[in-house]
Amino acid sequence: MDAADILISKAGGLTSSEAMAKSLPMLIIDPIPGQRGRNTDLIVEYGAGWKAINLANLSYKLRRILETPSLLSQARLKTQQLARPEAARTILLDVYKFLQQENGILV
Repeated sequence: MDAADILISKAGGLTSSEAMAKSLPMLIIDPIPGQRGRNTDLIVEYGAGWKAINLANLSYKLRRILETPSLLSQARLKTQQLARPEAARTILLDVYKFLQQENGILV
């Protein structure tokens, strides 16, 4: 991902979050309903990537993105805004505080 300008992939949770943390826009191919579909919707709605519904659409969108560099740079900025690189730490601290309050745990 460090060497890429765009990630063509499915929108799994780990893949999507790593792409956002690396400011890497995604071109997502035919997402399946459920979590991947919701991840795709969020990424597309936020402007951090695009959805291709089939291979012909993938080819069209990729060509358009590569021929219009401003599309890629705008999406890269959106990924930076969408990314939450400190999310794991924030969650851990929230759980720790909850355990302290609920159970009187002092560490």
